[in-house]
Amino acid sequence: MAKEQSKLTQEVQERFWFLFGERGGQIVANKDTGQLSKLKSTVVTVAVDGLLFRFVHWRDNRQVHVASERLPDEWHELSAPNNGQGIGDSPAHSRAPRRRTKPNPKLQRVSGF
Repeated sequence: MAKEQSKLTQEVQERFWFLFGERGGQIVANKDTGQLSKLKSTVVTVAVDGLLFRFVHWRDNRQVHVASERLPDEWHELSAPNNGQGIGDSPAHSRAPRRRTKPNPKLQRVSGF
């Protein structure tokens, strides 16, 4: 499990470098992971600008959750389980008409997680 934790930590630091370099984010202890610990999933939590980002890798699924540092028990999913798809590529998202907007490169980085 320690090997998977180290690998996910390195991946988060590389893919989301802007959270660390530009925003001063720090990896913090994973507090109260609840069901995630029962699933034996790998979790990395990053604190940045008053927010907590929880990166979860379980089997072939990857998820990103966010919570306020003020309400650290209220997590909200930013990404659907990623089974080889990015955010917005799942069938549930494809039904909605897409607006053409300028892509945000930082959001594209999250969808690649």
